[in-house]
Amino acid sequence: MQTTMDNQLQNEIENNNLLMNKAVLFTVAVIGIAFALMGFEAFAAGQGGIGDSFEDFWLGLQSIATGAPGKSLMLMMVIMVVVFSTVKPNLVGFCGCIVSVLVLANATTIIEAGLGANLSDLSATVTNTLALIPAL
Repeated sequence: MQTTMDNQLQNEIENNNLLMNKAVLFTVAVIGIAFALMGFEAFAAGQGGIGDSFEDFWLGLQSIATGAPGKSLMLMMVIMVVVFSTVKPNLVGFCGCIVSVLVLANATTIIEAGLGANLSDLSATVTNTLALIPAL
């Protein structure tokens, strides 16, 4: 008697989990389709449109990355490179700190390249890449 109730309860839990997974996947799909329909150009940081509303955020992020907070973070990461390479050897921590310093030092370039991307840049890149492939 107890095992049948346990089996029923287990089946009910599995059905609820399956239903929950389907609901989450459906929600993610709807949000993805909505963003795809809005278009890539609407979110690109171009002239006018939505891009102008992110200008203040970008200026603040740039000042943090290149100002005193960014420099202090880089200094802490350099200290951790020394710690991870000599005091407590850890290759992953060593590499992570080096990559973090490089990314933080080039944060403005990386973000400008990402925000300034648009479909015409993509088509030009694809065209240039295909031109490099020798004809078969």
